[in-house]
Amino acid sequence: MKAIITKLRKLNVNLTLVDGKLKINAPQGVLTNDLVQEIKENKEYLINYLEDVARKNSFVKIDKVENKEYYRLSSAQRRLYFLYQFDSTSTVYNLPQTVRLTGTIDKERFNNAFQQLLQRHECLRTSFELINNEPLQKVHDKVNFGIEYLECSESELQLTTEKFIRPFDLQSAPLVRVGIVSTTQEEHLLIVDIHHIVTDGVSQAVLIQDFMTFYNNETLPPIALTYKDYAEWQQSEKQQEEIAKQRDFWKEQFASEPALLELPLDHKRPPVRKHGGSAVDFEISKADAGRLQTIADQEGATMFMVVLAIYNILLAKLCNQEDIVIGTPVAGRQHADLENLIGMFVNTVALRNYPVSSQSFKDFLISVKENTHQCFAHQTYQYEELIDDLQVTRDTSRNPLFDVMFVFQNFSQTELEIPGLTLEPQAWKSQTSKFDITLSTQESEQGLSFSFEYSTELFESDTVERFVTYFKQIISAVIEDMDIRISDIDILTTSEKQQLLQEFNDTKADYPIEKGVISMFERQVETNPEGIAVQYGENHVSYRQLNHKANQIAHQIHEIWDKNGVKRIALLFGPSVELIASMLAVLKTGCAYVPLSPDEADARNILKFSDCEAQLLLTHEELKSHQSDFLSGIEKEKVVYVNQEIPEASQEIAVEVNPEDPIYVIYTSGTTGKPKGVEVMNQGILNMVYHFKHKFDVVEGTRLSQVANIIFDASAFEIWPALAFGGVLNIAPAEIRFDPALMKSWLADNSIEITYQPTAIAEYLLKASWEDSNVSLRVMNIAGDRLNYKSEKDLPFAVFNLYGPTEDSIWTTSCAYPYSGDHYSIGMPIANKRILILGKNNELLPVGVAGEICVSGAGVAKGYVNNLDLTHEKFGVDPFNSQWRMYRTGDWGRWLKNGHIEFLGRIDRQVKIRGYRIELGEIERQLAVHPSINESVVIDIDKSGSKYLVVYYVANETLDAKVLREYLSNALPDYMIPSSFVQMEELPLTANGKLNRRALPEPEITTSDTYQAASNDVEAKLVEIWSEILGLDADKIGVNSNFFELGGHSIRIIELKNKVNEHFNSDFSVAAMFRLTTISKIADHIINGDTGVKEMAEKLDEDLMEAEDNLSIFNQMDDY
Repeated sequence: MKAIITKLRKLNVNLTLVDGKLKINAPQGVLTNDLVQEIKENKEYLINYLEDVARKNSFVKIDKVENKEYYRLSSAQRRLYFLYQFDSTSTVYNLPQTVRLTGTIDKERFNNAFQQLLQRHECLRTSFELINNEPLQKVHDKVNFGIEYLECSESELQLTTEKFIRPFDLQSAPLVRVGIVSTTQEEHLLIVDIHHIVTDGVSQAVLIQDFMTFYNNETLPPIALTYKDYAEWQQSEKQQEEIAKQRDFWKEQFASEPALLELPLDHKRPPVRKHGGSAVDFEISKADAGRLQTIADQEGATMFMVVLAIYNILLAKLCNQEDIVIGTPVAGRQHADLENLIGMFVNTVALRNYPVSSQSFKDFLISVKENTHQCFAHQTYQYEELIDDLQVTRDTSRNPLFDVMFVFQNFSQTELEIPGLTLEPQAWKSQTSKFDITLSTQESEQGLSFSFEYSTELFESDTVERFVTYFKQIISAVIEDMDIRISDIDILTTSEKQQLLQEFNDTKADYPIEKGVISMFERQVETNPEGIAVQYGENHVSYRQLNHKANQIAHQIHEIWDKNGVKRIALLFGPSVELIASMLAVLKTGCAYVPLSPDEADARNILKFSDCEAQLLLTHEELKSHQSDFLSGIEKEKVVYVNQEIPEASQEIAVEVNPEDPIYVIYTSGTTGKPKGVEVMNQGILNMVYHFKHKFDVVEGTRLSQVANIIFDASAFEIWPALAFGGVLNIAPAEIRFDPALMKSWLADNSIEITYQPTAIAEYLLKASWEDSNVSLRVMNIAGDRLNYKSEKDLPFAVFNLYGPTEDSIWTTSCAYPYSGDHYSIGMPIANKRILILGKNNELLPVGVAGEICVSGAGVAKGYVNNLDLTHEKFGVDPFNSQWRMYRTGDWGRWLKNGHIEFLGRIDRQVKIRGYRIELGEIERQLAVHPSINESVVIDIDKSGSKYLVVYYVANETLDAKVLREYLSNALPDYMIPSSFVQMEELPLTANGKLNRRALPEPEITTSDTYQAASNDVEAKLVEIWSEILGLDADKIGVNSNFFELGGHSIRIIELKNKVNEHFNSDFSVAAMFRLTTISKIADHIINGDTGVKEMAEKLDEDLMEAEDNLSIFNQMDDY
């Protein structure tokens, strides 16, 4: 492509760049149509060329350094040297290239050519050493180099090549290895393997070009500069000051913290990456490539920008996110004298773009173009400096700032030609992947070819092949209409839509038509009158007796209620037969019951009773004193004490009940500070009980437990299947419900066959020994929170993990345990239910892509009582079936390939604690009412697999945690009371003024006691060592201080390792020191002796690549 530059110069055509656009100034008559067309075809190359020239002319001259024994390393070399310290046996940073040779090998010419190469390029004669804890490079006048000649059969060639690629010793030059493998006298493979610390992608091309020149006995002009000149110049104080001027631009780019890219992984992200990789290659037609070029030309963009925009949209669709950060390598050769050098110059630029769904592709491309120009104009600022400036949290499973890479190559392949040999470059199929995904794009005269390199630890090949299909779908969409909105770009194929809507939701079941569960109960009274219906302790009642009691209460209700009023009746009971009879009585009158708990605060019960507009309250006389404030606020004629003498009236009440009628109202935590009432219909419960019977085989006499508090919908899951099919409902005493040992005994003593258990209790029960237990249990249903149990033994009963919001009649999906997959599955939809995973624009999301779990079908509730706005927001019509209502759960999930759904958590700040769904904002709003509290935030934390609530607050006086706990207890249930209270002077904020949750202290630590002094001689000596290395006063360093947070970095940790090993005669590795980031951790291993250190080292050997990931901030380079 350089020919076009030469041609334009000869014609006196002057090209300039103005605001990123190409401007042409030419003598009259020179700009023919053909020349204009030629310029258009080479526009991208010309723009890149002019940008490079501008950058190179903007730097001062690089001076040659005086000869000395050692020289400083460049920033890129320091990164690689540090990674080498973690694992000197790795070949991840070997950059091999291979060329097929056909003809006769002239060994002498090969040897001479490579000897001249080593003499010309000092990097190939350079070694690296640690001198006084500083890594330095040494250039050798002579090195021991020779080409390795090998022979093997064609079938052995791959294995022979792989064996040739082996680790380098950075202390021993040369760091280049050349081999020629012959399979016949005429067929050979040239292998050139170099360590990344002395080369990059551009250097690889320089090496081959210079080799051919020397092989052909031609000469090259002397090199003006050497790599050591560049490295010393880059590290000079003056140049560092120039580069630092770009800091503000990059800090502004990342003023707000970008969200982690949540790619649709096939496998759970391991805590430590191994870098295994593979690739899927593909291409698009020359015609489509031409159409993309037309789009670029129309918008004054380049092909790089167009493909980058498409890549951003793909990632936005795959992650359901609109803030995307992609890394891209830049050559780093801004100075003109560096073009023909071999060396490691590459830097990585983090490109942050915002593919907002409402944008058109055209508008997004324009924003990508402008952002790319800006970022490339500031590309000399080193990536690792940016990571340090942003204080990016280190994560061994991820790369900092971005997990995806974009590589674009538009230079033509070097013509390989030497006398007597035919040369054919061979693509080196790397079996590694430094990132989750890397999209490499090659632009050539044939069009565009692509390669998706991916981590095999995270993805299966078929998943990446789907990504390719989606990528092509986006290309087709923007070619057809570049004004298309991003939200309207449909990446799903027809077969995928069918899978999501039909195959995964094949749940249709024909159940008998019923009016309501009350009619099913009454049928049991007729067919099984003396069968036990409810048992509570030593007391039990038959179906006939229970029905008789329910009819008595129903008649009493019927006599005093307003037939034209709201058909809701509140119930206030503890566990009892009266509670069950009252529920039945309410249904017999055609009303819906509203359960309240005597264990809740009076204020909360008052709020619920008022909000639901209940006509009556059924309760027990014993609760008069317990809920005195609540009961005294209700008109006496509206309170019915069911344990008092009531008239005999056992006949049924003739009330028409329909499936569309409400059956109950259950209150859940609300975002506005008050709970919201969910009105559930008969048809949803009817569908649930029939599926329950079908799945768990409930017949007359089946013994089922009742353990859930009546105010939670799980109680309906227990009660109605039992009473609808003649089962025995066993009510668990309140005192055993949260005691796993007592619960286990109670299940056995009462011959329970089917039980529901909240997750927290179930996990204890599952871990218990059941071998000697004489139990009748055959089904344990678990719901309420994430089930962390992994079965290690056979259980005498089946286990089902259930999922379902109150708004979908309790039960939506189920998953049999143990589940063998890598992900937390909530199973598949139950009968007559449908799951949709939708994006923010109600679009179907592909398998694996996370979105909102939406449910439709037979169980969707009527809505929220007296809250039309929220009802309209959360409930609506199924966009793919207008006959069904749909509910947006606010839960985050995704389809797995096997048709299961993975639950990923809450979209908003609702959480589940001990199985209870809690809106954190409700607690915060209650705290806001406190006269002394200025601001507060409540978060949930995970510790040892359990969740806890923690409140951080700012007050105008010192407030004791006990006082706040008592204050909240007066208005909130106990499960909403935080476990820890942390008072702060102020809440930490991010750069854009939002709460910085990551900066909140651990709940057991307050701002007054973060420092902990050394408690023994080992810790004291380590404090002294840290103080010396970090340049800090010893009294500023606590034993729990983090080395990196105090200013530690790659070179300092090498120094730390050396000093600790020297003083304590230990054998810590750099990787070990990186894991042991506090003095207390290091001291523990020293005090425990060498065994602990060696055991840790063995573990590190197993996790060989942890080193690279733990400090991957020093490693955002690719092979370019």
